[in-house]
Amino acid sequence: MGFLRRTAEDRAVEQWRRTLEAGLEQPLDPDALAPSTHRLVGWLPPVEPPRGSRRARRARGPLLPGLLVVLALMAFVAISHPGSTTYWTKELVRRATGADSTSYAFMRTTTSDGRPVAWDGCRPIHYRVSPALAPDGWQDLVDDAVAEVSEASGYAFVDDGVTDDREFLDRRPGAPVLIGWGEPSEYGELVGDVAGFGGATSLVVDGRARYVTGEVLLDSGDYARMEAGGRGEAMRLVLVHELLHVVGLDHVEDRRQLMYPSYHGQGGLGAGDREGLRVLRDQPCA
Repeated sequence: MGFLRRTAEDRAVEQWRRTLEAGLEQPLDPDALAPSTHRLVGWLPPVEPPRGSRRARRARGPLLPGLLVVLALMAFVAISHPGSTTYWTKELVRRATGADSTSYAFMRTTTSDGRPVAWDGCRPIHYRVSPALAPDGWQDLVDDAVAEVSEASGYAFVDDGVTDDREFLDRRPGAPVLIGWGEPSEYGELVGDVAGFGGATSLVVDGRARYVTGEVLLDSGDYARMEAGGRGEAMRLVLVHELLHVVGLDHVEDRRQLMYPSYHGQGGLGAGDREGLRVLRDQPCA
């Protein structure tokens, strides 16, 4: 492929790019995107906005001054070079709102050195599925979600098959992670705006706290509604979110991450989700 000759307009756009980037050298205060410190394992359903106390609060900090700068620069570009307005509107918003944020949090950290509690990365994570109340095509759904988490985290997962086990809330240490569906009448954790929850149990192994089992319980009613509405991607991402709790990630207040407490159309894992998984996977083996 050969070079394309730059036109006078291309050179003008490049000049505006340099001018605008110079005005955005100072990033927003990272505290505006600080991860939440509370421990929650449920996820609000991708059906309607969260209500009441379940809605996560967004940190604001210096966001308003940043937006004012963006608006001023957008007006400058629109007047000076209208042909590039659309491109720079997207670019300025991306930069000012921190679209490349790497916000993440952990379910548990050790009290001695502050390291995150993690699975033993030198051993696979075994799991079983309880298919009772599961939607049609649950096998592909679970396979796809587990594969995505495995690829992003570096943890190996082993499918131990199906089971009649329904003990989601009291897992025996060393038992496979249990994935399944239930109803709010059976599990109080699903009452209200909760599409599912996930978590893991840790024990001190060889002097270090490590996860040794876990669970993912999904609301069968929410999954039936998503299935009826053809929302396969939402079904998959709700499960991925809960599996991320199992491997050790907690909620964050950054809406760009899949670990935000509610699903609002995220396309998949965010930069913060991936960075948190990398830190977990880098913890030493037993």
